Amino acid sequence: DREPQALQVSTCVRRKLTGLVGALLYVLVYALAGESLVTLLTDQPTIVRTASEYLVWAVLAPAISMPAYLYDGVFLGATRTLMLVMMVCSASFVGMSFALVQLFQNHGLWASFLTFNALRGLCLAATLKPVVFRPLRDARVPF
Repeated sequence: DREPQALQVSTCVRRKLTGLVGALLYVLVYALAGESLVTLLTDQPTIVRTASEYLVWAVLAPAISMPAYLYDGVFLGATRTLMLVMMVCSASFVGMSFALVQLFQNHGLWASFLTFNALRGLCLAATLKPVVFRPLRDARVPF
């Protein structure tokens, strides 16, 4: 009776690990070769300097944002849950942006964006069991 749920949990765990490994690879590439990548895109010294100033955010983004994008795929059919989570997270982004951009300019915008993605990943992870796994368990549909 528990096979469908066990299969789904197993698949979800594998996807999380795959996503985490991919995100960490991007973190390593951006951390080790970020400035070289920027110089491949442009030879303008001002742009390279500015991009280098914000490179830390590009390094952090894959690891922080990966859960949000992973759970977007899981919750694709659960539109009400996804909509509610996006409304809460979007409101937090707007509020944080108004506060942090005033204090830290573009760094504040980056911090707001990554906090938005982190919050989205956490909220979707918190609703995973009741929205996805519990209905599977209760359905008792053989695969």
